[in-house]
Amino acid sequence: MNVDGNFIIGFLVVPFFIVEVYITETISYNWVDIVLANTNILCIIIASTGLTAALNCGQAGPVQAIEMMKTVWQIILTIAIDQLIPNTMEFIGCATGISGVILIVLMKKR
Repeated sequence: MNVDGNFIIGFLVVPFFIVEVYITETISYNWVDIVLANTNILCIIIASTGLTAALNCGQAGPVQAIEMMKTVWQIILTIAIDQLIPNTMEFIGCATGISGVILIVLMKKR
């Protein structure tokens, strides 16, 4: 998720937080929870910025392609562990993900 997505999520969640704390006067969150949530968002922003910088500076195309394969592995593990048959969209996603990684890796080797 990028900075815009985090802003939109924060924009949508803050009213619920205000209602929770000030209107219903029940406090489900303390300041440690709020600090940890904001620290988490800050780490996500730093990681996504670092990934973008790394992709711009080097030959990280195959690395990025392999990293994007995580959903394919998740579907394969779901099939193996839960013994669920994936739907048509999942099959298409696996096929395009695997073929995309193969094409990116083979194009970088040239």
